[in-house]
Amino acid sequence: MVRRLALPAILALALAADAAAQDAHYWTYQYGTRANLLAGAVVGSVVDISAAYYNPGALSLIDDPNLISTSKVFELSDLSFRPSNGVDASLNNLRLDVAPSFFAGLLPFHFLGNDVLAYSLFTRYLFKADIDAVRQGNLEEIDQAVQGDFFSQARFTRDLNETWVGLSYSTPFRQTVGVGLSMFVTYRSQKGSNLLSFQALSDTGETAITLGEQSYSYWNAGVLLKGGVTFDWLGWSLGMTVTTPRLDVLGDGKVLINRTEFNPDTIFVADFQDGLPSTYHSPWSIALGAAYKRAATTINVTSEYFARVNQFVVLDPHAFVAQSTGDTISLEITQQLDDVLNFGLGVQHQFKPHLAGYASFRTDFSAKVPGATSDISLSSWGLYFVTLGAAFRLGTADLTFGLAYGWGGVDGEQLGDPLDGIGSVAPGSPTAELEYRTLRLIIAFAI
Repeated sequence: MVRRLALPAILALALAADAAAQDAHYWTYQYGTRANLLAGAVVGSVVDISAAYYNPGALSLIDDPNLISTSKVFELSDLSFRPSNGVDASLNNLRLDVAPSFFAGLLPFHFLGNDVLAYSLFTRYLFKADIDAVRQGNLEEIDQAVQGDFFSQARFTRDLNETWVGLSYSTPFRQTVGVGLSMFVTYRSQKGSNLLSFQALSDTGETAITLGEQSYSYWNAGVLLKGGVTFDWLGWSLGMTVTTPRLDVLGDGKVLINRTEFNPDTIFVADFQDGLPSTYHSPWSIALGAAYKRAATTINVTSEYFARVNQFVVLDPHAFVAQSTGDTISLEITQQLDDVLNFGLGVQHQFKPHLAGYASFRTDFSAKVPGATSDISLSSWGLYFVTLGAAFRLGTADLTFGLAYGWGGVDGEQLGDPLDGIGSVAPGSPTAELEYRTLRLIIAFAI
């Protein structure tokens, strides 16, 4: 009787951390000085040196490009969840952290003439979480037919970091068309672990104990290309970019599984494998953008489509035999990504020659495939961001300051047993209402 109560109690704790990771979004972070304040809606704009990322074709059309550009973003974020399905638990996760930064510059090779060669270094994806949750109470909270006490404890860690280093080349044609190509070397490091325990004692003397750990980690290096073209004429600016999937170069990873139950039957399953080859795929994407300047106001729009990525195996541990049952256990760590279409709108108004104001809005929808199992993508809800800021010139430096507010959520998010496959969902798994909020302070300068 007690044994079947262990799973819902553990799931109530697992829900918060598993839903927290935003590892299936493409537009969560933006880069550069003015481009950051414009929500990254600058694929069709000739704005600043952040074009090395957004559209390398625009690099050669910038009238007075900065030699160096860098930005720093401070982020206060909060995730809250309220489980349903009779699970009585809730958790808020408030964090203050530094969001990914951006550093780029021009290489001063005068022999290139009007052609431009630039470099860039930035963190493309970043997520960290270390969440502890404890739940205790009477077993009748889970099932009114059972009397007794239980205690559940869980700790979840998530760490994702992907850094891009790029070299961009751009050449102009008749001062109105720019064509460019960026090559990025990417390094992705990701790990996650679930540590769970559950103990229960019924009034009839029945006991239940579940101890479990499941974790994975890997790194993977790859290369991808982004090509772009920009057309700038009579107040209009149009642009298009195409980004290729990343090509794996090399990678390595490991997987650990350890589960012990006394309910009162004994279950013991444990295995550790390292030196596993890792694989990671990214989608094709195509972006279209436009900008129109009328008097002192410029309107910027960009939309980017990310293609679907079919399921692939990130880590493929060898099958092993469970110690207690003799069953053959096979667990693949997989990933798949749905297609996504994002949209951004940014407005710039030049109040004075050296003072401009900015306002922008953008979407950031999730590429998580609904119902995917054994998948390292966890977040399934869409995000929305609004940004307000200003830029001014001080001597030879351009300074920008801004505030960005983001929100999102989902009602009915369903997760499965974190000790039975990476994120596998079983019928009747608890659901929850989740809300995400973030406030970002943007500070950037270029010289």
